[in-house]
Amino acid sequence: MGHYYRIEVSSFVGAQSQNEPAITCESLNTALDKLTEIGNEWRDKLNAPLMREIGGRCELRLFQSESITGLFGDEIIRTVRIDRPLHSPSARVVVWDENDTIVSDSWKEL
Repeated sequence: MGHYYRIEVSSFVGAQSQNEPAITCESLNTALDKLTEIGNEWRDKLNAPLMREIGGRCELRLFQSESITGLFGDEIIRTVRIDRPLHSPSARVVVWDENDTIVSDSWKEL
């Protein structure tokens, strides 16, 4: 029996929560590609000049599961948080692995 991979997105623009549909993939490579694609879209959105005055946040979680429904055996294998605090010059992207270890932090790369 294989694994399934589910990406869940929670986001706020200003104080407004936005609903995002979960995405399910059958391969880890496809899920990681999709996670990167969605993360880049949110980084670009939060880096827009208008967002400096509004602020926003997006958190992406990639789960591995033995069930396509995600009801059994969920394990977080990647977390991406993109923050644009009010009045900040740019968005910050931080990525954690399955052990809760930071593997990438865009502010430390500057």
